[in-house]
Amino acid sequence: MKKNQSPELRKIVNSVCTNCSVTSNLLFRDKHARKLDHIVRARQMLVSILWNEKGLTNYAIRDILGYKNHASVIHARKQHEQDNKNNFKYRKTYGKTLIDLGIQNDYSTDIEKQLKEQKKINNVLKRLYENEKKDCERIKKELSDLRKKYLL
Repeated sequence: MKKNQSPELRKIVNSVCTNCSVTSNLLFRDKHARKLDHIVRARQMLVSILWNEKGLTNYAIRDILGYKNHASVIHARKQHEQDNKNNFKYRKTYGKTLIDLGIQNDYSTDIEKQLKEQKKINNVLKRLYENEKKDCERIKKELSDLRKKYLL
């Protein structure tokens, strides 16, 4: 870790490193930067947090991580979006990192609340469907009775 970092940045870096099982010296790029999957994903998380939560520019993030240019930061952000959307393990680790930093509450409780609400809605829709089905059967029966009565 670079020595001239602010305490807030150190806290973010330490949280990402802890949750991703990476040491901080591997997180920052130099001439011999490693491109191992778990290290790259940790860098992506760090880039995302610095961009989304701290509002740093691509150039500032580039300077902090030691990327060659700002396009590397843009690429890391795009890869973060893809991994966060498609990779459950990555999403879980990222969520845990945000919780550790106090940026986000435990989203698993939010998901549980949404699931309960969705179950309630499903039950209401089931009842409506059953009622519609009964009404449809009743109307079909009445229609057949009318056909018998007036057509025969």
